[in-house]
Amino acid sequence: MSVISITWLLIGGVYLGVAAQFFVVWLRTRTAYMGIFALSAASGAALMLFELALMRAGTPAESGEAFRWVQLAVVCAVVGMVWFVRFYLQAGKLWLAWLETGLRVVAMTINFLPQRPNFVFVEMLPPREVHFLGETVFSPLGVRSNWELLTGFAGLVLLAFLASAVVDTWNRKDRRNVFVIAGAYVAAVIITFAQARLVAWGLLDAPYIVGINFGIVIIAIFYLLSDEIVRAGQLAERLTASEQSMKLERTATGAVLWEWDLVRDRIWISDVGQRRLGINPNDTLSFEDSVATLIEEDRAVLKDAVRNAIEGDGSLEATFRINQAGEEDAWVSTTGKVEYDPKGRPHIIRGILLDITEQKRAADDARSLSSEIAHLQRAYTVGNMSSALAHELNQPLGAILRNAEAGDLILKQSPPDLDELEAIFSDIRYDQQRAIGVIDHLRGLLKRRDRTFESVDVAKGVADIVALLRSESQREHISIETRIPANLPPVLGDRVQLQQVILNLVQNSIDASVDSTDSRKLISISARALDDGFIELAVADCGEGIPDSELRRIFEPFQTTKPEGLGMGLAISKVIVEQHGGRILASNNNDGGATIRFTLRQSAA
Repeated sequence: MSVISITWLLIGGVYLGVAAQFFVVWLRTRTAYMGIFALSAASGAALMLFELALMRAGTPAESGEAFRWVQLAVVCAVVGMVWFVRFYLQAGKLWLAWLETGLRVVAMTINFLPQRPNFVFVEMLPPREVHFLGETVFSPLGVRSNWELLTGFAGLVLLAFLASAVVDTWNRKDRRNVFVIAGAYVAAVIITFAQARLVAWGLLDAPYIVGINFGIVIIAIFYLLSDEIVRAGQLAERLTASEQSMKLERTATGAVLWEWDLVRDRIWISDVGQRRLGINPNDTLSFEDSVATLIEEDRAVLKDAVRNAIEGDGSLEATFRINQAGEEDAWVSTTGKVEYDPKGRPHIIRGILLDITEQKRAADDARSLSSEIAHLQRAYTVGNMSSALAHELNQPLGAILRNAEAGDLILKQSPPDLDELEAIFSDIRYDQQRAIGVIDHLRGLLKRRDRTFESVDVAKGVADIVALLRSESQREHISIETRIPANLPPVLGDRVQLQQVILNLVQNSIDASVDSTDSRKLISISARALDDGFIELAVADCGEGIPDSELRRIFEPFQTTKPEGLGMGLAISKVIVEQHGGRILASNNNDGGATIRFTLRQSAA
């Protein structure tokens, strides 16, 4: 076998091997550009065979027929490469790709017309003998057709398409790829054109060679795709390792991944979630199916959250309870993000589901402990007020006793003064209600109860605490002044806990004002509405103020300036205020004493 035959068959075999390799890749991935490149490489292999046949064609008929098939292979290779660029790089003007394809199809239609030998020649002449690589081969000769201009125009369209692809990818990270492909195209075209001109002018003793030059494009694309396949394999390995790590993390944390295809209404849930919810992996899950796993009263919560995410900024957050297969109900929290298609329509929501049952239990335990500590602190405060409370009860009880003795004397008269008796009984009923009010208020403060948020009248709550501390403040010659607007909106909170805060602050103010040297010992309780929907309450005293070193730590547990104090009153007050969504601050007054302010959210009712 001659050197030319071996060379052309060997190169054609290489092209065919590349085509087979990427055809297999296409079968596995169904990636369009892999299949197109496989067809282009196969066209290159065919081109090498037809080109070898052309060099062996010694008659005009043989030369014309071989040249016809060479033209077909060239067109298939060129059109394939155009669409490869379009699919692989997502670049190049689509209309130019279709125009190039149309021009080549027209050329091939003319190429296979029965009345002409091929597209380039209208008449074939005896081929020219050429000495090439130590052999005698043939180069086609004939009368050229005017349709050859169509090939030149198609070449210009091809260059325009490549230029548009370069422009499209100029600001992209993968622009190197289009430079490699376009450069290979241009190099192959220039070499082929130059070689053809040199042969035509008699300056080069060689046949027309296209197939080997086309190898420049195949090598360039083979390099890019091979590099992509290698990187894809490395990425797959990393993804597998990452998936295993994530699987371990999900197993350890109980995290559940989920994805909802909005268009098809299909939900995918990771294997951890499938086991916990008792879902068969082979079952098709819709949104309503997933909602059915929730506690009935929580289903509206999830639906509202999804609707708000789709209609809003795309962020999904919700907390609800679910039924677990064979286990107790669980609290879960989910976060997700809506993804949109190129037209801006929501089509997928991806998210994560976390079991927060233990956190909920811990929070409930913390609230229970906080309530218990607050109850103990109220009991401690009331215990310290025992003498004042005894005085507060002695007043109505003593009045009742005196009125009862007076009534007994009147009954012994003959006849008794009924009008006087009626007045005495009225006084007894009044004093009884006073005593009952003191006892009921103490019972409310000391009773263990769950926190209940309601609309609370600030003025009434303050008035109740002032009445409770009246005897103690009077004994210490301290006046309590309240400045609360009549139209002040109510606050939202637990009535007893808010009164506990006021009680702690006023009691501390009384303790701080006992040793005051002011001619008038005064405690001021004020309230005002803020612009941000909060109510601010302030308790100011006339004591010595708070040392600067203690000002920042005054709300920490066990911080106290009283020898007999526990240092828990302000700490508990801070916890209560913050649980109500407010803030509490302490500051010293310019004219002496200190003021503690705290905010509470206004009630909507």
